[in-house]
Amino acid sequence: FSYKEMVRELPEHYHRGWRHIESVDPALKSALGLTIWAEDPQDGKWYCIIADYIKGISTPTLLVEEVRKRTASFNIVRRIADPHEVWYINTAAQYRLSYIGVYHKSNRKGELIKGLQEKLGKHIFLTPNCEHLIRELQECRWSDRADGRIINSSSWHLLDSSQYFCDNIPKTQVDIAQNFTAGNFHQWIYSENEKRKKKEQDQRQKLDRQMEKRQGRLILRRKSALWT
Repeated sequence: FSYKEMVRELPEHYHRGWRHIESVDPALKSALGLTIWAEDPQDGKWYCIIADYIKGISTPTLLVEEVRKRTASFNIVRRIADPHEVWYINTAAQYRLSYIGVYHKSNRKGELIKGLQEKLGKHIFLTPNCEHLIRELQECRWSDRADGRIINSSSWHLLDSSQYFCDNIPKTQVDIAQNFTAGNFHQWIYSENEKRKKKEQDQRQKLDRQMEKRQGRLILRRKSALWT
C-alpha cells in the first residue's frame, strides 16, 4: 500500500451534486461497513469520501435507516450491497431503496481484490479521513493456504465494500461534463438523478398496483368459494 500514490485530498471544487455511489457490507452481529465514493466530473476519478463502521445496531430496519440518514445529503446514483445479505437488500426495498449486488461474488474473491488493487492510485483514491479503510489496506495479507483469499477477510468490511464498488463503477460522464459550466453540470447531474428516481418510483407504484389487483382477485375468489 502506497499512501503517497493512493491517498489524495478531495478536490477543492468538490460538490455534493457530484455523482456518488454508496457501497455497504452489511452485518448485524459485528458491524456494517459503509463507503461513499464521489466522481470528479472533470477527470472521472473517484474519491472515497467516507469509510466508516456502523456498530451497535442489530435491528435490520434501524440499520437501513441509519445508512439512509448518513447518505441523505449526497447525490447517490447507485447503491451496492453484498448479495449474500438478502435480509439487508429486502429491508431496504421496504424503504424504496434499490441495491445492486456483485456478480458471482463467492467465485470471484481473488478477482475482486485484484480489481481494487489495479484501480487504487490510478482511477480511484482515498481521502485522508478514511483512516479505518487505509488501516485495513495496510494490514490485510494474502493467505498462504488458499489462493485468492485474504487472512481474516471476514473482519475487513470496509475493504469488501470497496471491492464491491470497484466491480460496479458506472461509465464516466467526463465528456458530458466538458459541455457544461461547473454549476450547470451539478444541476444537470441532480436533474438526471431525479428523473431516474421518478422512473423507479413509477415502476414500483405500477408493481404495487399489480400486486393489489392480484390480491383483490384472490380475495374475491375466496369469497366466491365460501358461497358455493
